[in-house]
Amino acid sequence: MEDNRSRAFLNPFLNHLIINKIVSYTNRLQDLKNLRLVSTEWNNLILPKLLKNSIVTFKSWKDIGHYEKDFGLTVAHKNFHWKSTGIDVNDALMTCILHAAEELHFSKGLITQDDLLIILKSGVCLKTLSFNEVFVEKEEDIPDNEDEVKQKDTKDTRADFIAQNLTRLEVTSCDQDDNYPWSLVLPTLPNLNTLHAQLQSPSQVTAVLDSLLANQIKLGEFSCFLVDMNNEHLQLLSCLEMPLKVLDISLASTVATSCVEDFLSSKSCQMLENLKIFKEADCGHKNYFSLPKISSIKSLEILGDPVANIFQTINLSCPNLESLNLSEVSCKDVMSQKIQHLTLKSLCIEECFFPTNVLSKLAENFPNLTKLCLFLNDDNIGTVFQKFEHLEELTILGTEISDDGLTGGKEHGGGNDRPYIGDCKRLRVLNLYPQPLHGITDASIQHGLLFVPELTSLSAPETAITDKGLRTLLRVKANMVKLSAKVFIDVASNEHFLRSSKYQLL
Repeated sequence: MEDNRSRAFLNPFLNHLIINKIVSYTNRLQDLKNLRLVSTEWNNLILPKLLKNSIVTFKSWKDIGHYEKDFGLTVAHKNFHWKSTGIDVNDALMTCILHAAEELHFSKGLITQDDLLIILKSGVCLKTLSFNEVFVEKEEDIPDNEDEVKQKDTKDTRADFIAQNLTRLEVTSCDQDDNYPWSLVLPTLPNLNTLHAQLQSPSQVTAVLDSLLANQIKLGEFSCFLVDMNNEHLQLLSCLEMPLKVLDISLASTVATSCVEDFLSSKSCQMLENLKIFKEADCGHKNYFSLPKISSIKSLEILGDPVANIFQTINLSCPNLESLNLSEVSCKDVMSQKIQHLTLKSLCIEECFFPTNVLSKLAENFPNLTKLCLFLNDDNIGTVFQKFEHLEELTILGTEISDDGLTGGKEHGGGNDRPYIGDCKRLRVLNLYPQPLHGITDASIQHGLLFVPELTSLSAPETAITDKGLRTLLRVKANMVKLSAKVFIDVASNEHFLRSSKYQLL
């Protein structure tokens, strides 16, 4: 008996200490399931963790009860999603969920204002609350002689609690007539840090900002991009003086340039790290606005109306910028930049095509880029392969790319003088535009991708690459972790694809 125990302890596949250490390095559900297959001992040790990490979907309260009874388990209601036409907050199980949940997500339903308050009051552990197209029904009209008493009772009831732990609120309105009771909810959320308010009308935006101002709530993250903000909204945001770190908003075409600049210069924007602004041009006219100095910004996205002299501006205003996403930039802006921006790692320009000389200047201006997203074709893509030495992720926009561009003409037996994708020695991720790219075939794999030493991810949803080409890629590139492509093979008859759940086959 002692000899058996000694052998079990010395054998790494039987030693429970070693098994637990191995298991501690992974939380992926698929990995845990695979580890269970090693042996009975591994299964017994991993099963409790697997049950803890599993997500189970129930269609009704009755199903939850049967599950708990049949398996002798108690469902941990930490993250709860509810999709229904009505929510019964008085149900015993729902009460249990409200008391234990850290995240509650409701969608496509109907609740009353009183039910909303019960949710806020009962959620003692609640940190995140989300309403996606949930209509909050107002209380029914009551007789005039009881109105004053009813209002007093309701006010007293609603003033006796706060949702102390709730820091994140997400609300997506049903329609323009959906008046979410912000003045009712926000006073109960003194520690609210993140507000995503995807609304449908300017009046709803005004109600949110007025309530934030009245309750002096200082957000760190604010998102409101489904409806365009106007000058009044920007002035309210400036008055809030919030320590914003993340801001994602959409602006009306009629917003004054001076109003945008004043807001970006206000105290609300002095600590910004991530700024996203979408502003359409007014009747085809571009209203350039300047960007004040915000040294804390690390990620900047400006779509629609451009910033004047954007590259010169970020050198002066955003010295620590790491990611930049723009809808368009003039070639003149690129060529006129005289100072290198050394911290920028990611650049995306969505609506511009640059000739080779401009791309060369772009590489010179941002020598440390590791992530690039541009419109490219067979004529200019070679400049990217040759000039952007540190590139790790490349997204090619447009449909004018083919084997000739990716391989440098090598699929036709061309010489080795033209740059090709194999010159990107650090490239790990390649994303092709999700539109028909019939010019990209197996030749791009055979004469291009196979020679990219670090490639681990490929997204090619609409190319002419065949099953044979994909098999070749996966056979040679054993370290591939993600593949998104259209295939026509019988997955069940192909062992490699069958084992590789990490691949997305369209």
